Amino acid sequence: MITIRDNVFLLQTWTGIVKEHLYNISVIEACEKHIIVHLTNNEKLESPATLKVFRSALPENLFFQCHRKYMVNMKEVKKFNQKASELIMQCGHRIPVSRNKKKNFTEKWIKIS
Repeated sequence: MITIRDNVFLLQTWTGIVKEHLYNISVIEACEKHIIVHLTNNEKLESPATLKVFRSALPENLFFQCHRKYMVNMKEVKKFNQKASELIMQCGHRIPVSRNKKKNFTEKWIKIS
């Protein structure tokens, strides 16, 4: 479960509900049966939610699904290495970009920057 109101999200984790600001999300990673939300302070939140739930709940102007396993906060992207098809995030994570999403990502990132 994820609920968003006034740029704050409530996320059901394995141990309870966590309240966090949207801008504190850096990367959302899909694992086998859960999601890991990587925050800008390098904390991680684990949830039984799916990437599909996040994709439908998060604002499209701020978040982008760059790969079947990853969504990123566009404001947290530091560099886009087109040759290696990967994003380098402010926190240092390297996130792959699918070939079919490169063009769409580039256009969206230029608009938001």
